[in-house]
Amino acid sequence: MGSSPRKIYTGIGDKGETRLLSGETVAKDDNRVKTYGALDELQSYLGMARSLIRQESVQSILYTIQKDIFVANAELASTPKVLTRLKQRLGKGDISKLEMWIDEFTGLYGLPSHFVVPGQSPNSAALCILHGQSAGAVSV
Repeated sequence: MGSSPRKIYTGIGDKGETRLLSGETVAKDDNRVKTYGALDELQSYLGMARSLIRQESVQSILYTIQKDIFVANAELASTPKVLTRLKQRLGKGDISKLEMWIDEFTGLYGLPSHFVVPGQSPNSAALCILHGQSAGAVSV
């Protein structure tokens, strides 16, 4: 018989700690762990929105943002020494790219002059959920 499959649990518990990409052990309430946990949640919302949106250009933008979030998480889980070993890093160009998309969509659609009530379409509802999570709540 072949080797047994790898398991995703250790069976020994974690004692409230986790190991970062750098190998460093930190408490699960460490700000870096909380931040990449929030970014993982953002990934889920972006994925849901991307699956509902049919406009390929918007799907592509959301996918690019999702990939950038993976890079951000790797950076958060690294020490300065380990950062140099990462294959990809976020930089000023990534910020410029986001600002360009924001300006493009603001130019196309403007900014709302009133509170947005989610649910006009599945994709707008998904993006409102995303906004509500990042902003704390969606006002109506």
